[in-house]
Amino acid sequence: MRILPVALCFAGEPIESLARRVEQASAITHGHARAKMSCAFHGLVIRHLLCGRPPATALSSARAEFTSEYGSAPELAQFRHILEDDFTSLPEREIASTGYVLRTLQASL
Repeated sequence: MRILPVALCFAGEPIESLARRVEQASAITHGHARAKMSCAFHGLVIRHLLCGRPPATALSSARAEFTSEYGSAPELAQFRHILEDDFTSLPEREIASTGYVLRTLQASL
């Protein structure tokens, strides 16, 4: 996802600040809440990877932080698959990046 440079730059900031900065960068071209939230989730995962956490731990930690940060967001229900499913063990042929933000997020993870 092209939000990576923003996540790398601000990974050391508090979660709320990182999420807002990534959302602002996303909003330039993708202003829908779902797109901005997807970018924030990606940023949270990147943050944990930069701290040296293994990918599975980074994903688990990002899921918890994301749920805490966006727990009252109307779009949260759209993230159920990202937050609950074990898609990390799917064969590559079953990962589809169709251009839809949640599919792209899944593929990037």
